[in-house]
Amino acid sequence: MKAIEVTNIAKSFNNIDYIIKKFSYSFTPSFVYCLTGNNGSGKSTLLKMLALLSQPTSGSIFYNNINSTETGFVAPYMNLYEDLTVLEMCDFHNSVKSNIIITNELYEKFEIDTLKSKTIQSLSSGQKQRVKLFLAAYSLPEILFFDEPSTNLDNNGFKIIERIIEDYKQSDKILIIASNFSNEIDLSNVQIPIS
Repeated sequence: MKAIEVTNIAKSFNNIDYIIKKFSYSFTPSFVYCLTGNNGSGKSTLLKMLALLSQPTSGSIFYNNINSTETGFVAPYMNLYEDLTVLEMCDFHNSVKSNIIITNELYEKFEIDTLKSKTIQSLSSGQKQRVKLFLAAYSLPEILFFDEPSTNLDNNGFKIIERIIEDYKQSDKILIIASNFSNEIDLSNVQIPIS
């Protein structure tokens, strides 16, 4: 069965103070998980480790029957190539990540079809967040990681997140959110407090 198997992982940046201490969990498909907790509790740090973007100080993370390249990650602190147009950014990402045919319907689904000729640097923060959502989720990767995904989004942007999450609830894929926002927590069906 597909799963992310996490065993006793811990994270310290100075080998003295631990942000995450001995966290274990088995993330399986068809659920939307939300890592919850106060600011500084380690939600984003844990999410990055689960996405294999950061290594734990100790413990192990194992992708069982999942290709580790079949992942998507969205966070407000992620950077895009500011000099590229939205279309160039999407084409570049697709060529190195998915290499699937991107239809105009996909651009419309994420409401970036009217932005394709604009440069990333000319976009508002909310429009940039929609582009990030597109890049992470258009190919429906095996695992999707959301770090406070509704940051800078209006109500229509939030509906895009709701549609993505609904797709994942009905699939054999895994979606993990890190958030302390109630509207994002409410979209999950499993909450995991991080303290």
